[in-house]
This record gives sequence, structure tokens and C-alpha cells, in this order.
Amino acid sequence: MKILHIADVHWRGLSRHQEYVLAFKDMFRQAKELEPDIIYVGGDIVHSKTQGISPELIECLCWWFNGLAEIAPTHVILGNHDGLILNKDRQDAITPIVEALDNPSIFLYKHSGTYEFAPGYEWCVLSCFDEENFHRARPNKDNISIALYHGAVRGSLTDVDWQLEGESDLDLFKSYDFALLGDIHKRQFLNKKGTIAYCGSTIQQNFGEDSEKGFLLWDIRSKDDFEAKFYEVENQYHFVTVDWQGDVQRTVNKCREYPNLSRFRIRADNYISQTDARRLQKILTKQKAASEVVFKVDSKFDSDKIATSKSGGLTIDLRSPEKHKELLREYYNSANLLEQDLTKLDDLVDRSLSEISQSDTDLRNVRWSINSLKFDNCFSYTDSNYINFENLPGITGIFGRNARGKSSIIGTIAYSLFNTSDRGAIKNIHLINTRKNSCKAELDISINNVPYRIIRQTVKKQTKKNLWAPTTLKFYRLDKSGEVIEDLTEEQRRETEKIIRGMLGTSEEFLMTSLASQGDMNNFIKEKATARKAILTNFLDLTVFDSMNEFAKKECANLKQQAAAINRGDWDKQISIKENSINSIGDSIAESEQNISKLKSDYENYVKELHSNADDSYITQNEVQKAKSRWLKNIRHVEKAEKQRELLKDEIFETEQKIEKVDLFLSNFDVDKIKEKRDAQKEINRLLSGMQSDLKYERKELNVIQRSVEKLDEVPCGDQFPTCKFIKESHSNKRKLNKQRDKVTALKVKVDDLKLAFRKLGKEDYDEQLDKYNAIVQRKSQLVSSISDIRIKINGYEKDIENIKPLVPELRTIYDDLKEKFENQDSNEGQLLIERKIKTTNSQIQKTDKKRTGLITRLAKLKAEQMMLSKQKAEFEKISRSLRAYDLFLQATSNKGIPVQIIHSMLPQINDEISKILKGVVGFTVELEADLDSNSMDIFINYGDSKRIVELGSGMEKMMASLAIRVALINVSSLPKTSMLMIDEGFGALDETNLEACGKLLQSLKKWFKNILVISHIDAIKDIVDNNIDIMKKGVDSYVYQP
Repeated sequence: MKILHIADVHWRGLSRHQEYVLAFKDMFRQAKELEPDIIYVGGDIVHSKTQGISPELIECLCWWFNGLAEIAPTHVILGNHDGLILNKDRQDAITPIVEALDNPSIFLYKHSGTYEFAPGYEWCVLSCFDEENFHRARPNKDNISIALYHGAVRGSLTDVDWQLEGESDLDLFKSYDFALLGDIHKRQFLNKKGTIAYCGSTIQQNFGEDSEKGFLLWDIRSKDDFEAKFYEVENQYHFVTVDWQGDVQRTVNKCREYPNLSRFRIRADNYISQTDARRLQKILTKQKAASEVVFKVDSKFDSDKIATSKSGGLTIDLRSPEKHKELLREYYNSANLLEQDLTKLDDLVDRSLSEISQSDTDLRNVRWSINSLKFDNCFSYTDSNYINFENLPGITGIFGRNARGKSSIIGTIAYSLFNTSDRGAIKNIHLINTRKNSCKAELDISINNVPYRIIRQTVKKQTKKNLWAPTTLKFYRLDKSGEVIEDLTEEQRRETEKIIRGMLGTSEEFLMTSLASQGDMNNFIKEKATARKAILTNFLDLTVFDSMNEFAKKECANLKQQAAAINRGDWDKQISIKENSINSIGDSIAESEQNISKLKSDYENYVKELHSNADDSYITQNEVQKAKSRWLKNIRHVEKAEKQRELLKDEIFETEQKIEKVDLFLSNFDVDKIKEKRDAQKEINRLLSGMQSDLKYERKELNVIQRSVEKLDEVPCGDQFPTCKFIKESHSNKRKLNKQRDKVTALKVKVDDLKLAFRKLGKEDYDEQLDKYNAIVQRKSQLVSSISDIRIKINGYEKDIENIKPLVPELRTIYDDLKEKFENQDSNEGQLLIERKIKTTNSQIQKTDKKRTGLITRLAKLKAEQMMLSKQKAEFEKISRSLRAYDLFLQATSNKGIPVQIIHSMLPQINDEISKILKGVVGFTVELEADLDSNSMDIFINYGDSKRIVELGSGMEKMMASLAIRVALINVSSLPKTSMLMIDEGFGALDETNLEACGKLLQSLKKWFKNILVISHIDAIKDIVDNNIDIMKKGVDSYVYQP
């Protein structure tokens, strides 16, 4: 029995038809020469499941099936790409065509089972569309049993020798004599005997596959006597990878080693200029008739570690003080700043970033991924929807008719993460399926490989006035098995939202990085030049400089006010003026002191002369006047003391009255009773806090136990296997459940009782009453102390009266005696003249001394002013040094400072990233250019020989440019970003040729994104996806289930 074994054909909806027809004509030629008894097709006949089945594809498949059937009876099984395995209600893509052909030589096996196709030979079909009936494929020992299976077997290899985990192992085929397999594109035998084999893909599918493709021809004579030989199918359209040889000519020479019409992928370690790339494309297209020329610049990016990678080392950590200090030194490299200036700048960096970090808790350089999504009744969906994104690596298409709910999956993700949607600001009540009363979404994510779960639920509520929908939010940290190990939910939803935003960023950042929502693909290009630069600033985290600049402005504002208040201009000149004035006044004081000394000498001489000429002591009028002044001064002193004594006695009486009132209040205040009530109130509050904490903990424990017990409702075995290791803990928790509920109930009763007791005692503020009591006690002490102070003052006045009052009569007698002597003494002209001289000299002494005192006062004032000027000068110089540091800091952190330098240093890297992304996909690259002197940024489309602004570009150019710019900015950004890129209906501006180029672009983006979700209704897009998410209908509602 000769069996021709092919599989994994992957006919596209619109592309590569000419290539496939030429290749299969060669295969038909070989097959006719080999004359097989049977042709077996092992699945994956088409590429895009039930989507994109074009008239052209149907025409090709009819030609292909009839061509096979003309050679030999053709037996076909289905592969996972031929239909929707998860939706058994939907028809596959192959059955209608086979039925319509009604060719008696074509046999299709969709159901598992055993089918005898020739005497002594039987197919044991293990259909991937009928896995539950694998047991029906029972072999007959009398026949040669050949298993037909489409799927990955554990241990099988891909074309790059990657070992697969697989859905099944070799034990699946141990009952069969042979196994002819499909699904894995690398030709290989899985056992030593050579009875189990993949024939590999019939035609090379991409650059990752070996070019040697074809079919196996089995010649099975008996169970132990057989032969399997490989025959290559000639395909002129090879996928060839050629390393960049350093220049165009040497690379072209290397490409000459390969056949014409090949698809060339030029692989390079470094950037290839746009000019070289365009020249190489033209030469290969002309000289080698190359059907495709693409470029691959190898990135150090590790897609296996996509969840924790930073972005290829392009980002700058602008939250690091050390990095800012380094940037400041680079910025002022040529300014020759003093070390003290650099120290002050370092201090400003530390303080400003510390202040910013307290208010800004958002993480930077965080990679997070979406693992799975469960949701009920969101938008147009029914309940029990589930998508496991971990099983959807690469490009995943969400296809379907309009209004099927494609975009609602993305909207549900946005709702789960940020309580918003991709359609702008709408109320949560509108997110609920209009036929339902609530919606719920459960999103499992990983942040730097740590798993978390977000559960958000919105429930409709009817009030007397209107209908509203409050939302609840729960946030958990999980273990590796998906079990909750920590509840991160806060008491208020806004606090929980704040925690999530701190980890994942804001919804605006999510829309900028991970999601190109419907109609918003070209948002960056549509923005004005100034707004583009602002967006770039946010991507590069340069907003931290705005915060640092604002911090410095606030701090230096007070210093500027201080400097303005004390600034007097020329400090040295003013200090010199004061110094001259001080010296001049010093000279004047010295002159006055000399004059006083001379006048005092004259005065003494005149007095001696007056008394030497008199017989007895001569009494002057001045002496009489002094005696009178002493007598009157003592009288006034006594009168003042007596008056003050009486006033103080009245004050004592009033104070004693106040003390009596205080004593009356204190005698009626039961302080011990109030203290007992206060202590009781505090003890109840302490017990209440403790029990509330216990209640919260026990409630969490009850929730954990309940979730564990709920697993028992999901397993079919019920309570039959209580020792099963998978549900053993759930059975144990089931026994604990009632006891835990009783514990929670008992604690709830105690808490309610304590709350009631606390409310009764809480009506009185006992601390305030005790504070008032203590204040009054202290006031009494002060009053008693004040009486003692007053009595001391009274004693002082009484002693003054006692000492001074007896002197009054004596001073009166002295005054009367001097007055009488003065009036009765004889005087002559000489004595009167001397007396006048004495009087004049004494007046001059007093006048000069008064002048001297004024000069001394002025001198002291000038010295104080001089000292103040010197102090202010020193303070001003200190403030000026600080202001200089602030000015340097403000200049460096302004929009025209370090941020401009960073933007201009990053733009070549960003443009390089864009070039890497677009290289080999389209014939142009995109360049961002920012003006140093303005706050604007322009985008140019560069074809190498021409360059124009993006506003003049076509719809295709804008779309490709937008996608490339978005990915490049994500790569250099420190914003939190997912390993998922979502594109919603962004391909409407592309024609068939450019859609193929876009497919290449999306394929290249798999280096940066673990998951790429594409929503589209365009058929050609369906050919480029690796996976499909199929949206089904349950009645009038949409439904999706993708485990």
C-alpha cells in the first residue's frame, strides 16, 4: 500500500495563490510518476479557519482537491486551522467544498473512529474536532492500523529545533501500527522504528522554516515491512535569510547564490541606512526578480522574558537622583562651576525628587501582562465568558460581523483595569448589557512576574428619582497556582484605584501605549506640533523636570522676597559712609569732653574764689534751689507709695473674691467619678478597635474558605474522593466552614454591643471636662500666688514710706535754713559777679554735656546701623549664593534645559527604532524632528530621495507611521506598559498590497509584544494571524470562550 502523505498546506484567502498553484503542479507531476494508492491530507488545508474564505480561495481549493483525486483516492482529515474547534455549532471551511465537489474519490473524516479503506488496512482517525470520541478509534488486530492525527505531540520539534510541550504524548499511538501526523511544520520521525512521522508543511510558510518542503511516500507492505521516503516539492518562491555583508554590492553577490523569485530577508546586527536599503531592494527586485525584500535588525530584546524586559536599554531612569546629578554636571560641563555650587545643586536634586516621590507613587519601567479575562454581561455579552491570553501568543485576530462585540473585549479590559472604556467617558451603567442587571469582570495580570487579580462589578440600583449603578472593586495578590494569598483591597474604592494606578499607570498612559482604539490609530500624527512634543515628553518621563522646576520655584520665591527686602545696592559704599560718620562723631565727642573738663575746672575755681572772699560760708541761690528740690521730691515719693499701697490692697480683696468662687466650683465637681467614666470610655474604644480588627481578619478567612469550598461544586466527583490532593484542602475547609461562620457571627454580635455601649458613653466629652477642671485648679494656684506677690509689693511700698517720710521735715528745715541765710547774708559786686560766672559756667557744662550725650546716642545708633549693614551684606551674599544655585537648577530643569538635550539625544534613537520597525516593510522611514528654539515637533516621511511632512502623507503612510511611532515610543518610554498591543480597526486605509506589508510589520512586532490583538473585518488581515478569537452567539447576546 503506497500512501502519499501531505499536511499543513495553509492556503491563504487572497495571497500566494500563484505560488501554490505552481508548486502543486510540480507535486502532481511527481505523484503521477510515483502512482500512490492513496493520497492522505493531514489537516490545516486553509490558514485562517472560517474567516477570509474568498471566491479565489474556493476556486483554488476546488482545483486542488480535484487534482489530487485524479491521481489517487484522496483521504482528508481536518486541522485546527480548518475550523472552529471550540464552537462545534459552526461549520468548518473544508466540508462544504468537499460536499459541493461530490467527488467519489475524495473522503473526509471529521469524526473520530475506525474506517477500513482497503482490505487489511484501516484508518484510526483521532479527529481534533471530536476528541471526546478518541476511544472509538479502536484498532483491529487483523488489519494494519494507521492512526491519523493532527496536533502537537510532546517532544516534537519546530523548524528552529524548539521542543514543544505538546497536547499529547507518544502513548496515544501505542495501540496503532503507524501514525501519520500533521500540525508541526518540520519533517520528523518520533520513534526509532520510524512508524510515527510528521511529513511537515508542503510549502515553506515563512522565513522561520527550512526551504526543503514536500511530502512523504509510505510503502507499507506489512506491519514490519515498510518504507517512508521524502520527496521535495519544487517552489520557486523561497524564503531566504541572508546576512548583511557590510555593503550593498557584497550583499547582492551573496543573494546571487539563491534562485530568482525568492523572498529575501536581510539580517543585520546594526542599523542599515535607508539609502542602502532602498538600493538593495531595487537591485534584488530587478536582478533576482525578488518577490519580497525585508530587513531584520537583530534586537537584544528577549521575547521569552518580555514580562520583565525594560526596552532594550534605551530608557533613562529619571527617578534616580544619581542620574539627575550626572545630567546636571553634563549640562554645566563648560561652566566651571564651583564645588559648593555643585553641592547645592545635588541637595536640590535630592530634596525635589524626595518631595516628588511622596506625591507621585507611580512605578516606572514596569512591564505587566494580561494573563486571562473572565467577564459577565459586559456590553453585548452574556455571562461566563473567558479568554486565556497565555495560550494566545503572537498575533491573535478578533474577527466577526459588525456589532458582534469585537471591540467590547478591549472595552471590558479597559473597564477591568481603570473603570473606564475605550470609547471615552461614559457612565458605568451603560457598560452593563441592557438585558441584565449587573456586569462583572475578573482580570488576572502579572506585574514583573508577580500575579494579581482585579475584580470589578457594577450593579444597577433603582431609586425613587433615577437609575444608577455603583461599582465595587477588589484587588488581590495571587500565588503561582492562581490562589489568593493577599487581599490588597482598601476600605474606599478610590484608594484601591490609587494602588492599581500606581502599579499600572493611568488609563491615558494605557491608551497611549497599549491600545490603538477604533478611530484613534493616527492620534499622535493628528496632534499639533506643540502637542506632539508634550506627548513625547510624557513618554520619556520628562514631566519629572516640570515637577522639579515647580519645587525649586516655590522654594526660591521666599528667598527672592528676603533678598528684595534687604537689598540696598552698593553695600560697601553705605558701610563706608557710616564709618566716616562714626569717626566724625567720635571726634566731636572727644572735643565736647575736653570742653566739659575745662568748664568744670573753671567752675571749681570760681567756687573757691567765691568762698575765699566771704567771711562765712557763702550760700548761693543754686544751693537754695537744690535743697528745695530734694524736699519736694521726697514728698511726692511718699504720696505715690501710699497711693500704690491702697490700690494693691483693693486688688487683694478682688482676688480673694475670685478664689472663693473657684473653691465653690471645685467642691461641687466629682473628679474621681469623671475619671472613671473616661477610663471606661477608652477601654470600650480599645476593645472595639481590637474586635473590629479581629472581625475583618476572620471575614477574610471566611472568604478564603468559601472560595476553596466552592471548588467542590465545580468538580464532577463531588465528595467521593476527600483525599484527592487537588481538592483535599477544599474538603478540609468544608468542615471548617460552619465553625468559621459561627466565629464571624459571634464577633459581629460583640462588636455591635460594644458600639452601643460606646455610643452611650460617647455623648459626654470627659477629657474636655477634666481639662476644664485642671485649668481651674491651675487658675486658683495662680490667684493664690498673685496675692503673695502683691503682699510683697505692699511691704516694699510700706518700707519706702517708713524710711522716706521722717526725712521730709528734716529736708524742710534744711531748705528753710539755707533760704534764710541766703536772704540775710551780705553781698558785694565782686561776689555777685563770681556768682553769675558760676551760674553761667554750670549752664555751659549742662549744655555741653547734653550735646555730648546726644552725640554718644547718635554714635551708638550709627554703629548699630553699620553692624546691621555688615550683617545684611553677609546675609545677602549667602542668599545670593543660594539663589544662584536655584537659578542654575531652574535653567537646567526648564523646557529649554536638560529636557531639550534629552529629547535631542533620544530622537536619533527613536528614529533608529522607527527605522528598524519599518525596514523591509515599506519603502520609507519616519523621522521626528524637534526645534531647539520652539516647543514644537514635526514628523517627516523620508523615502531616501525625497522627504515631506506627514500631514501630506497618504492614509497608508499615516497608518504605518503611526503604528511604528507608537511602538518606538513604547520601547524608549519608562511608562508602565503591557506585553500586549491592541489594534482596533486600524487598517481601513490600506489596499491589498499594503495590507501584506502591514502583516509583515505586525509579524515583526512580536519581538516587542507577547500578545498582539487585532480587530478587523478585512479579509486579508485574517491571513496573517497566528490565533483566532471567535465570538459566538447565545440567543441575542454575544459569547466568547477561549481557554
